[in-house]
Amino acid sequence: MDGQGFAFPIPVTPETLELARLFVMERWRERAAEIGNPEPADLSGSCKFSSLFAQAVFGGEIQGNYEHQFVRLENGGVLDLNEGAGDVQALRERAMSGEGTGWQMPNPARPWHKVWVGDPHDHDPEWFGCPDHRDSMRSCMPRVRRWLALFGQQMAMEPMGDPSPGMRR
Repeated sequence: MDGQGFAFPIPVTPETLELARLFVMERWRERAAEIGNPEPADLSGSCKFSSLFAQAVFGGEIQGNYEHQFVRLENGGVLDLNEGAGDVQALRERAMSGEGTGWQMPNPARPWHKVWVGDPHDHDPEWFGCPDHRDSMRSCMPRVRRWLALFGQQMAMEPMGDPSPGMRR
């Protein structure tokens, strides 16, 4: 992806993860303002945008399920910029309690299509292959490309691990 002269992917470190998370949080707030939504407290609802962004910045493969998506790194680890978001925490709590987990039918108009809902980091390749999901991902790409260009400019101007004052919260 084009980082406007800055080469992606970059190494996954605690510092670069925090820079990326804070950057996406600022963009998520901007998006909410653009569409007239209240300012979000966290990255809830942003997993398509944040996983596309994280994949371009850090590498890996986007995986997920009907409820959530994230990046699976080459070493098998999960990279999820939304890990601390309220919606992901609720999914994790639901999975831990056993409530709402198992095979579910998210769309009654397509009763043959069932998805596994459990841990937020479970992968359902059937859901990821469906046309509705692919179309939704494509619709996110123009915004993600703009984010990548801006993030690349920021990273090119700053030493790694030294967030700018505007990035601190």
